[in-house]
Amino acid sequence: MPGIELEGRDRLRTGARARVLLRVPQGSTLKLGENARFGIERVEARGLFRAALQVIAGAFRFTTDALARARHRDVSIKVRNITAGIPGNGVWGNATAER
Repeated sequence: MPGIELEGRDRLRTGARARVLLRVPQGSTLKLGENARFGIERVEARGLFRAALQVIAGAFRFTTDALARARHRDVSIKVRNITAGIPGNGVWGNATAER
């Protein structure tokens, strides 16, 4: 549902031609493309923002807003296999079973 707060162990799946935008409490965003599978292993927003995220399949982009860069965070994103690009303020990639 739009606007719902996600927690550790939550899972998301997008369908064909579907996209999802997640806003992270410390100011970052995570975009998932079509046919994506994604999980939140853990998240803690007290003081230092900490999160462990897992991209199981599909395209994703994790971006930090320029104003949020000064905020401290500890975010790890796990993928099985990835082709990734790192622009100045984020990371994007596409996880597939083959590569």
